[in-house]
Amino acid sequence: MKILLFTISFLLSTLSLLFAQAIHSSTDKTTLSTTMHTTPTSEEKEMILEHIHAAFPESTSVPSAQLQGLIVKAWQKGLQYEFNELEDLGIYVMATYALGDNFEENVRGALRLLEDSSLTSRQKADRLETLARQELSKREEYTEGHRDVRDIESQEAAMQAAKVSTDEYTETQNSSQPYRQLAIWAVDKLRNGDMTAVLQKFSPTVIEKVGMPKVEIIFQERILPMFTSSTGVSVSTDVGKTRDAFGHEGFVFFMDLSTPQGIQPVMVMVLKENEKLVIGSLAHDERK
Repeated sequence: MKILLFTISFLLSTLSLLFAQAIHSSTDKTTLSTTMHTTPTSEEKEMILEHIHAAFPESTSVPSAQLQGLIVKAWQKGLQYEFNELEDLGIYVMATYALGDNFEENVRGALRLLEDSSLTSRQKADRLETLARQELSKREEYTEGHRDVRDIESQEAAMQAAKVSTDEYTETQNSSQPYRQLAIWAVDKLRNGDMTAVLQKFSPTVIEKVGMPKVEIIFQERILPMFTSSTGVSVSTDVGKTRDAFGHEGFVFFMDLSTPQGIQPVMVMVLKENEKLVIGSLAHDERK
């Protein structure tokens, strides 16, 4: 469950990066408009559809026409909530797919957020990302709880599952050691304010697709403050295999930062790209 939640969190937290990159690359061809219109263009629909498939693989089984219909409907609703940038509107459409039609009526706090006229389009999108991660975490934990009940009903199945998980745990702990060392190194560097060193070992794929200027902004505004304010760090033994949106495999590690405001749980993803270990993502652990 931890790995699934981290994957969801990672994908949602990098959506703004991916949309920004798509806008930039398409603007050079003058095929994407920066002025919002009532109906998305074919390229805009295709771009959002690609991100839905990347974030939620099961969506590939849904007919394309059905998903494009959802995109158009959500796009038009997003305009009503004053999302006036393509990047922000894309986040709203993704949240609609992830949380369901009319999620603002079913997710606590969503409608109040969307109707808050004091927020800019960017502020709404940022807060909607956080709200979506929290809601998806709750839903996954609820589903996982039901799975646990079914497992307990069969003692034999539970014992077999325990044996498998123990074997997997030992194998994972052993194979993840080099990855863990890089994760700890990155956290230490960020706690000391050395963003440059970490960026040199950050995912080349993300940097290539998004652009270094945008990545630096995300680090400066969201990631670095989270670590420089800490007074200590505790590294959990929890670790699991994961894969990013681009197919690179690796491990995710869970840590607790001590800050003046209390414990700040974080997750660090380390991946292997072209036979080299790189930092894939650093994010707040929304599970806690």
